[in-house]
Amino acid sequence: AELGSMLVHNRSLLDLNLCSNALGPDGASALAAALSGEGGAALSDLDLGCNELGPKGASHLAQVLPSNRRLERLNLRWNNIGDGGMEALIQGGLEKNQTLKELQLFGNGLSAEATQKMQTLKEAMPNLKVLK
Repeated sequence: AELGSMLVHNRSLLDLNLCSNALGPDGASALAAALSGEGGAALSDLDLGCNELGPKGASHLAQVLPSNRRLERLNLRWNNIGDGGMEALIQGGLEKNQTLKELQLFGNGLSAEATQKMQTLKEAMPNLKVLK
């Protein structure tokens, strides 16, 4: 929670690597709050790889990603978001995000069906250049 409140007011931090910090779903919730709205964090690159976010953490992020206007790169690799987390990102309207250029989802236990949905998502997002 403290990290989230610090990020809301920070306008100079653009790149944040929180890889392997065991943030879990609660940490994802705090970060989602920091990324929301026009007054949210100015981050353009956020690495949340290996943080045990799970489907619930992906769901928290899915609530703010469609309206976020600054984030260009998001690493969610090795978070075990599974099909439920992928579905949350899609249902949350991620394709409405106009700034995201790179989304990393490798190592999340996605089924073939979820992987196909991921490719459909890429086609719906012309700015998204890298989707792993």
